[in-house]
Amino acid sequence: MLSKAQITLISSLQNKKFRKQHGLFIVEGIKSVIEFLSSSYQVDSLFYTEDVLAKVGKISGKIKSYVLTENEFQKISSLKSPQGILALVHIPKQKH
Repeated sequence: MLSKAQITLISSLQNKKFRKQHGLFIVEGIKSVIEFLSSSYQVDSLFYTEDVLAKVGKISGKIKSYVLTENEFQKISSLKSPQGILALVHIPKQKH
């Protein structure tokens, strides 16, 4: 189940100001999310529909995961034809 706060947060991340404020950005699509899961980036949370789980494989227990209905997923996706998976990823801290 998706809370209103989560929907608001994910929607706000479409805006650069809020990405900076929360230190997160959105990655959407099966291929992209899989790449980020196996990269050095720190994935904060995953939102996906049940039918996508088989395509993604095992997800680390350290990552907050939420299984959504197609309807719920439509609310958070910015794509016209969403693939059913979205990740919130931490913006890496820049070294000075």
